[in-house]
Amino acid sequence: LHCAHLYSVFGDYSSTGSFGYVVCNGIEGWLSFQVDTLDFDHGYPDSFVESILTNTSLVRRRLRAPELKVRQHVIGRQSLTPAMVVYLDGIADPDTVKRVEEKLDAIDIDGVESAGNLEEYLTDASRTPFPLMPFTQRPDRFCAGLLEGRVGLLCDGLPFGYLLPGTMDQFFRTSQDRAFNWMTASMLLLLRYFCMAATLLIPGLYIALVTFHPEAIPVKLALSIVAAKQEVPFSTVFEVLIMPGSLRGAPGGGAEAALSYRSYCVHPG
Repeated sequence: LHCAHLYSVFGDYSSTGSFGYVVCNGIEGWLSFQVDTLDFDHGYPDSFVESILTNTSLVRRRLRAPELKVRQHVIGRQSLTPAMVVYLDGIADPDTVKRVEEKLDAIDIDGVESAGNLEEYLTDASRTPFPLMPFTQRPDRFCAGLLEGRVGLLCDGLPFGYLLPGTMDQFFRTSQDRAFNWMTASMLLLLRYFCMAATLLIPGLYIALVTFHPEAIPVKLALSIVAAKQEVPFSTVFEVLIMPGSLRGAPGGGAEAALSYRSYCVHPG
């Protein structure tokens, strides 16, 4: 941190991460520190913040080539929020860059209050439950996407960056894959795809065998399934549908309760 006069720094250092708040020359802001210690086994222990100038400097620190282009756009009639289109000239598709810039220039709103304001105008198909604009808070992953030919988008006030276009393989890759050798990274990627296929196919296969083709099940396994279902008042289809929801809802509810209890303990009253 290069400051002529450093007035005060406040920090919080815990087992899950750390952050700092600095007042320097009358300018206040958050320092770019580590977000989650468990996420940074390999790589840079920093993250994007709310300041777009800090975020662009984090990208420049990793990609110093003159082919890195940063184009500024202003969004919002009242907020005048700066947004940066970041890409590598010669690697990114020029048509994708042009479409992103045209969509940014076509946004006509009073102000950018949240990420949904951008996603609503930048995505064409809104009737899908799948995310169309993947984002990341890690600068190293953001730069890795730029090296793959994607177009990055940074907006002032949002502590993360978008990578366009969004593809399916982005949801199966992590930043840690680049920290391992090719064999380990490939095995982890194949394991993720295998788990996805098993999650999609096994419930349907179970319903088909138990409901329509019980003769294909081994005798001992069929007897154990029948014995287990004698005390269950629900059908097989309903069990398969409600099981993922209960498995996902129970840990989520416990985590929310723990956070609420911790907030109450820290800030009583």
